[in-house]
Amino acid sequence: AGNGDRLSSDDHGRPRTKSEQYMEVMELKEQIKKLKQENIKKDRELEALMGSTQTKTIKDLKKQNQELKVKVFTLQSQWKRSYAKLPNLVINDKLPETYMRSD
Repeated sequence: AGNGDRLSSDDHGRPRTKSEQYMEVMELKEQIKKLKQENIKKDRELEALMGSTQTKTIKDLKKQNQELKVKVFTLQSQWKRSYAKLPNLVINDKLPETYMRSD
């Protein structure tokens, strides 16, 4: 099974508990947040450099920034997939409000 299936059972095929699934989704959310912050930092670095003549550095930063954006995107779709498997969790377990937001 591919990465998308990690939520339904663990490595030993044991069904995952709700709290395990929940933790995983929250972990992904944390990673996304970190990457987004990193992205913003890189954007700022880029802006600071724009006035200068360090074209190589600017190129490198742009490349890193692009890679970060791809990472964020990948993680977000992974998070959405994981989250999609949890709708009943939200209802049954009355998960915290923040869990409902996807930002």
